[in-house]
Amino acid sequence: MGLAANIIFVLTLVVLTAGGYYGTHYLNIGSGYTAKITCSGVLGAKRTQDSVSAQEFSFIPAPIFSVKVNGNSVTSSVFGFFSRTAVYDAESDSCTLLGAGTDKVLHKKSADLAVHPQKYDELKKTTAGVNSERLDSIIAAAFDEPTIKEAGFYRRTRAIIILRDGEVIAESYGPGFNQDSALIGWELTEALFAAVIQKRIEEEKLSLHAANLFPEWANDKRKDITIEALLKGTSGLAYDRSDYYNMLFDADSVADSAAKSASFKSDKKTYAATGNLLSRVLRNSFGSQEEYWRYVRNFLDEIGMTNTVIETDNKGDFVGSAFAYGPARDWLKFGEFVRNRGKVNGKQILSESYFNNLAATKSAGSVNGWWLNNENQISDKIPKDAIFALGEEEQSVTVIPSRKLTIVRLGCTQPGTVWNLTGFVSYLLDVVLTQ
Repeated sequence: MGLAANIIFVLTLVVLTAGGYYGTHYLNIGSGYTAKITCSGVLGAKRTQDSVSAQEFSFIPAPIFSVKVNGNSVTSSVFGFFSRTAVYDAESDSCTLLGAGTDKVLHKKSADLAVHPQKYDELKKTTAGVNSERLDSIIAAAFDEPTIKEAGFYRRTRAIIILRDGEVIAESYGPGFNQDSALIGWELTEALFAAVIQKRIEEEKLSLHAANLFPEWANDKRKDITIEALLKGTSGLAYDRSDYYNMLFDADSVADSAAKSASFKSDKKTYAATGNLLSRVLRNSFGSQEEYWRYVRNFLDEIGMTNTVIETDNKGDFVGSAFAYGPARDWLKFGEFVRNRGKVNGKQILSESYFNNLAATKSAGSVNGWWLNNENQISDKIPKDAIFALGEEEQSVTVIPSRKLTIVRLGCTQPGTVWNLTGFVSYLLDVVLTQ
């Protein structure tokens, strides 16, 4: 069940409980969610408020939240109560959600956070070895809306780019979006942030074997969790869905929230918070907040994601689990960085062994933010070397080294079943690509 579907559930719970404790709690989170997403969509990505409300909040069954854009801030409330505010900073080109009960940004923003915008070069296009008619058909289908949208089904594909051996096979955008549109990555951010951590490890400023990572873990078995375990998804940590909401849309500090709520709950489904834990670990490896910010910005620029920003929480930590906003072309550059095993324009940014080890890992879960198909765990119709970065609302970066393919798909899909990624990729491989 995706984020949107879960919020439908909790809003229904709100109505049923008529303002009880949990109703109050989730109304507060709902206000935080709508304020933050509006701020990043309208003030950050320069979309209209009507567009954000109509698409990002279409799953809300009634107009519960009143969202107002006031200069550089956005406030959301429920009949004047449960008010939450997100603040946009032009210098850093990012939004920050204030924690519940907080009335100001708790850190000074810096240009070290800001994008370094560059115009995109023309990508070389090719039709060689492509069945153009079938390609046009599958791209049209990807942007088509299901006929049962009245029932709450929204495919809303916003961008698709398919690159083979450095040449564009297809690049298409939904209405209102183009190659410059900044689009949220959700959990794609996890894979991106894992690469940043690896860079720091290769500089010997962090160690894979480092443990005792958080004070909250000092007196229980969590103290033995290493950076490597967090990256490989073997830490044993679990989070309730309510923990996930609290972390992103209630707390001033996503890392503090994640560290406190993370526990060994084998009977409960887990949700991603690793990027936020690692974000704090990374920050602690620097002498100042500005160095930490500059390091992440420099990494994004090195791999070509110059138009992407990772937003921070109210304590100044990057929200490494969710809040990277970048154009589809930037996410494509990230995919190509991975496909080319850490090399960009002839320069080795990360060691090739990092990517070789990733490809050789056997796992049924996410490793360094990537889902691996090496045991056909995702689909037996797709090559075993395929890897996928996957995010809420069906964001995806698919890399298939054996076919020299990188595929980016971004959208605002609710529910996730409306988009069939593996079906799209397998059709592309079997029917569209003729050689």
